[in-house]
Amino acid sequence: MVCQRKKYVRLKTWGVKRGICEGIGRALINPSSVSPAWVAYLNIGVLIGALALALFNASKDDVARNFAYFYAVVSVGIVVSLLACR
Repeated sequence: MVCQRKKYVRLKTWGVKRGICEGIGRALINPSSVSPAWVAYLNIGVLIGALALALFNASKDDVARNFAYFYAVVSVGIVVSLLACR
């Protein structure tokens, strides 16, 4: 729903930043209100995934390759759990 009037008031309720159209009274969720913790966990997941890919490409023995698989699974688990709780 788009605000019909020019006044757009920002409120903070229930820990989520929301915007509300003053004349309409319906709350709109602001898409730019992503928590910093979510972004930090996403950065960690991508970093672990990049390290897993580098370890997989550089591995010559089975132990290093198994660790690369493990790190890749951990990275995918972090990203999937972040997408599920969003």
